[in-house]
Amino acid sequence: MNNTRKTLSCLSGLALVLSASACSGGDSPTAVTTTAPGAASSLGTTTPSTAAKSVPGTGTKIPVNQTITDPDFGDTFVVKNVVRGFPIPDRLPAIKDSREAVLVELDITTGTKFTNVVGRSSFSVVTDNGTLNASSGSLEAEMTAAGYPTLADVRAGKTGSGWAAFVVAPLNSKTLGLKYKRGAGKVIGSEQTIPAKDYDVPLVK
Repeated sequence: MNNTRKTLSCLSGLALVLSASACSGGDSPTAVTTTAPGAASSLGTTTPSTAAKSVPGTGTKIPVNQTITDPDFGDTFVVKNVVRGFPIPDRLPAIKDSREAVLVELDITTGTKFTNVVGRSSFSVVTDNGTLNASSGSLEAEMTAAGYPTLADVRAGKTGSGWAAFVVAPLNSKTLGLKYKRGAGKVIGSEQTIPAKDYDVPLVK
């Protein structure tokens, strides 16, 4: 078997590497599938629940239990919980009273087709006015103290779990969604391309 690996340049700036075995064929791009709450996934079986739990000083935890599968890359994302109203510390006065801190718990398993890296910066939270809010590292100390360990980057063929923080606007958005944007890519030295895709999961309806 030829173990030569070909580099995949991502049009959005994501560097990937495609193995020779992946270049010899493969399935056509398929739509992302979302598993309903309580359904089994490759990472295990989720527990159906819709009850929000409020813990003083740590925000309100709301179960999500949704799974996104990317068949092109072989990645799986399990969105387990969302926390609304996580306290913003006084050391951040510019955002304390004008934005909401939202935490999202993720289990990630990456495929082995490409050497892509998935982490907190791969996701954004969409508020009810359509604003995309990028992840923030400004609350890591407070998250750790409250029992919400931060999500580390997950490389190809690995698994990881943890929480990603988002400081979102507008304040108290009626709905929240999680978006993962995967950029388009092209295999260097060939005409093979991989189209960009967006993956969306509702967090709060």
